[in-house]
Amino acid sequence: MMTMSVNLRGRCLAVLAAASVTVSLPATVPPANAAGCEGTSCALNAGGQGVGAPAVPPAASVDIRERRSGDLYRVCLAERGKASGWCSAYLMGVADTLAAFGDGGDKAGICAVDYTIEALTEAYMAWAHANEALLQTDMLAGASLAFRQCWPCGR
Repeated sequence: MMTMSVNLRGRCLAVLAAASVTVSLPATVPPANAAGCEGTSCALNAGGQGVGAPAVPPAASVDIRERRSGDLYRVCLAERGKASGWCSAYLMGVADTLAAFGDGGDKAGICAVDYTIEALTEAYMAWAHANEALLQTDMLAGASLAFRQCWPCGR
């Protein structure tokens, strides 16, 4: 029984590792660019793209192996803000974790939060447009910075 459990765990870890390497999306993704966002909302427009964002033609994938904030931006852009997408799920996990820290009194968390999954994507996209120099940071760090700007603890 112990061998089966170890083998099953190993297979699950291998599947998870393989799945986390590349996120295949039905869109060609342009590089992140803050142009067109200054002084305007970086909310997703009716077509699901950031205001001022270049058009996203169909067909390709986004490589997230380096786990950079810019990679997350491109995934979010390609998914066009869909609440059921990988981007939204990732951002919800980050926000829920930071909210738990904030609720526990940790100033590194987020506080006084009342967000929707759509608001998280909008907040991250706005942050990415305004902070192009930080798009080389780890995507967890970028999402955390974006959410701490929106819902800071103890300012």
